Amino acid sequence: MKKVLFLMATLASVVLTGCQPQEQSQLDFADIEGKAVVQGYVYIDKGYIQDGNNYVVKSLPAEGCEVLVKVPYAKYDANATSGDKFFEGVCDANGFYSIEVPVGQTAITGVGVYTRPIVDKYYDLVNGAIVEKDASYGEAFAMVELERGKTYTAANIYIQKDVESPIL
Repeated sequence: MKKVLFLMATLASVVLTGCQPQEQSQLDFADIEGKAVVQGYVYIDKGYIQDGNNYVVKSLPAEGCEVLVKVPYAKYDANATSGDKFFEGVCDANGFYSIEVPVGQTAITGVGVYTRPIVDKYYDLVNGAIVEKDASYGEAFAMVELERGKTYTAANIYIQKDVESPIL
């Protein structure tokens, strides 16, 4: 009986010790005083648009498209082993986005600017007529380098619809 009570007491102390609140270490981006701005335009391939008597393939501004700036944690903290910090923005009616990113004293290289995958309308030309379809658009990206106090205009990002499977 003593052995059972001793075993239960030992087990309870082990369980209670494991239940102590754990603090997750996380970078505090509010402490970083310097900022850089990443901006640019996103265009989406909408397919065929009628232009007078002709049909032309057109890319239009990607209004409402979400844009992410992805910075590896290691760029902020040399001891960080993995993970990324995302800063988000949304394209306006002209496809323009502007995202503020914390940058310390050292420039940050290899920063990715990504669009989120979306579903939108695509206009295909079938037997001389425009047919509206729902299409999925994968992510697209550009790369930039950031330096404190500067504004960087990323190359225009063009979102293309995903390739459709051929009908056999």
